Amino acid sequence: MTTEELRQLLADWCQSQSDLSADLSDIKSLTDFLDRVLYKEYEPADVGAQGEFATRLARWIGSAESDDDMRSLYLLVGRLVFFGREQMKAGYRTAYSRNIARWLMETEGLPFFGHDTETRAIAAVARTAFTEITDSFRLGDFIRWNNIEGHGPRYTWEQHLVGWDPAAFARDIMRENTTGPRRNLVLMEDFIGSGNQMARAVEMACSLPAAYNVLLCPIIICPDGAVRARGLEVRYPQFKYSPVMELPESAFIAENAVP
Repeated sequence: MTTEELRQLLADWCQSQSDLSADLSDIKSLTDFLDRVLYKEYEPADVGAQGEFATRLARWIGSAESDDDMRSLYLLVGRLVFFGREQMKAGYRTAYSRNIARWLMETEGLPFFGHDTETRAIAAVARTAFTEITDSFRLGDFIRWNNIEGHGPRYTWEQHLVGWDPAAFARDIMRENTTGPRRNLVLMEDFIGSGNQMARAVEMACSLPAAYNVLLCPIIICPDGAVRARGLEVRYPQFKYSPVMELPESAFIAENAVP
């Protein structure tokens, strides 16, 4: 289906007297707006021949075999959630200023209104290693957007799941045997679905000496991943799970209806 054919189909739907015509009209207004201000940020479409959002949408709707199915697909667009660059940037900054700051204050025993709390908090950050589970998380952006100084090399757990060397990690990332060793370890990720890669990385991190405090801080996490993260929290006393945004079951389309 072409974009012109989809435009004509939408006009026919919106002008009909069906019970869904108002919903379809609302979705069209919403998607037209988001197409201009947000959906253009979809990075996989920057390369290849996928085309702009309107082109991809027309192709997707046209894949249905009946008018009812095409209408159902279009109604699903109204339930689409897309996080663009500014939303993710806000998530990165919230992770540091809220989730990580709160965790550091708890692990370091910092009083909220102490006269030297700020100085001690800065020192706690210096004793913290920030790592990423996969390279889809932009650790460099996270460090820059939050003005974290002197962090050192980037570490991606995904690249070390096979043949991991805990001694090398302690030496190079946790800075053991130096005058300023780190005791806090943060695992970051932008999006966690089932949590398979996350669980393996957390298990590796928690296999290090119990003197290390370990935090998992995903920007967005799905229900299955959240269940696994909470299970790991019970299993490892030195581990803490603190998401920026945990998506509820009701936000997903499942095989069986979720109230």
